[in-house]
Formats: sequence, structure tokens, C-alpha cells
Amino acid sequence: MKEMHAFCMRSITIVDICCGVRRNYTTAIMLGQTEQKGGDDIMKKILLVISMMLALAIAAGGCATKGDIEEAQAREKAIAAKADQAAQDAQAAKAAADEAMLKANEAVTRAEETEKKAEERARIAEERARIAEERARIAEEKAEQAEKAFQKSMKK
Repeated sequence: MKEMHAFCMRSITIVDICCGVRRNYTTAIMLGQTEQKGGDDIMKKILLVISMMLALAIAAGGCATKGDIEEAQAREKAIAAKADQAAQDAQAAKAAADEAMLKANEAVTRAEETEKKAEERARIAEERARIAEERARIAEEKAEQAEKAFQKSMKK
């Protein structure tokens, strides 16, 4: 039995340690190590090795390296630069839109003034046409009166 026990203990590898405490404890029970004086020491050593491996894995995988931190900072700076550029572009677009709106308002004002001037000119032209018609009518009436006066004087 001791030969088998020694053989089994030597065959416990890192794979066995990684498989978990339960398997190792079961192996220890099967070998009758829990009743021996050194059984608790072996379990403690196994647990210590497993804990150390777990801590090493967490430390190695969980810690960011200097390169990772620099890469993250570089990404953050790039994003901040893009955001600043987008804000500047937005301000430039807003300024261009405001300028275009101002020009459009000026054009509308000029068009309204031109329309008012055109309406005023049309009104003046209509007034002149009305006055010309009135003068023509008066001239026609005078011509008729003159014709009547001439006809009257010819009859006499």
C-alpha cells in the first residue's frame, strides 16, 4: 500500500492541482492520507500551490501594463481630438448657416423693397395714364365745343 501511495503522490501533476481541491481531497481519501499524520500537511501544501497559481493568474491577467495604459491614453487623446474637431466643425457650420440666413434675410428685404418700388411705379404709371385720359377727354370735349361753335358760326 505504501508503494502505491508513494506512486500516486508522485503522479499528482500540475494538471491535477489545477483540476481542483475536491479531486485532490478525493485522491487523498482514497489513499488513506487523511488518517495519516502528514495528510493535512499535504492538503495544505496543495491548497497553497493552488492559491498561489490562482493569485499569479489574477495578477498577470488583471493588471494593466504600462503599454496598455499608454495605448488607452492615446486612444482617449485621439477621441478627445476628434470631439474637439467635431465641435469646431459644428461651430463653423453654425456660423456659415447664420451668415447664409443673414444674406437670405437681406435678399428678402431687397426683394420686398424692389417690389414696393415696382408697385409705386405701377401706381404712378396708372395715375399718369388716368391723367392723360382725362386730358384727352377734356381736349375732346373742347374740340367738340369748338366744332359746335364753328358749326354754329357757319350757320349764321
